Amino acid sequence: MIKLFRHIRQQLILENKMGKYFKYAIGEIFLVVIGILIALQINNWNESRKDVQREIKMLMDIKNDINNNIANITEGVTILEEGIQLTTNILTAYKDKTSYDSTMVKDFLFFNYYWDPDFRYASFENLQKEGVNLISNDSLRDKIIEIFEIDMDILDVSDLNKHNDYMTSVGNMVINNHLYFDYGTGFILPINYQDMMSDSSFYSFASFHLSYQYQAWDKSKKFIEKSQLLDNAIGKEIKRLQNN
Repeated sequence: MIKLFRHIRQQLILENKMGKYFKYAIGEIFLVVIGILIALQINNWNESRKDVQREIKMLMDIKNDINNNIANITEGVTILEEGIQLTTNILTAYKDKTSYDSTMVKDFLFFNYYWDPDFRYASFENLQKEGVNLISNDSLRDKIIEIFEIDMDILDVSDLNKHNDYMTSVGNMVINNHLYFDYGTGFILPINYQDMMSDSSFYSFASFHLSYQYQAWDKSKKFIEKSQLLDNAIGKEIKRLQNN
């Protein structure tokens, strides 16, 4: 092609047709520029498609982690509901001055019923490495950041630290004063049931624990609902990107 253009130019010069030569030269330059612009456009389109594919893959990974986190917190909600019932039984027995009954054995485990979430953060950590702007939908990006950096942190770190701090400073001492592990039966049993049920510090501890269980349960339920909405939004965004 280049040889053909060169031959035409040389022919025009030899025939002393400079006017036509200049017109042809301008036309040739124009075609070259158009060709370069088309090549750049194709390259930009290819790069854009690569970015979209990376975004889709990232959203799929985030979606998978969100679903795993929902499953984990759903398990926690079940545990907390059981714990709320056990702690309520203990507090009711305390207030009603209920006599010791062997059916109360499981209730003495009330303090063991809390939930330490096992969240998956890998996809969000990868997004941070890639750059959060890889997610082109501003609103969706903000929701993803919020649930990983705020909501999950509250359940997995902040609230759990408060619970652990209380157990270290108060709870463990109360438990050690009134409960022990019976190796013969494999149960947690009261050292002296009457003393335990007349100790205000035990009542305060159980009340704190019930409050913690309720708060954790409520926040977990709201987290599940919020995560499910985000999961649906991510699914819709993936479909939109795949269809573009």
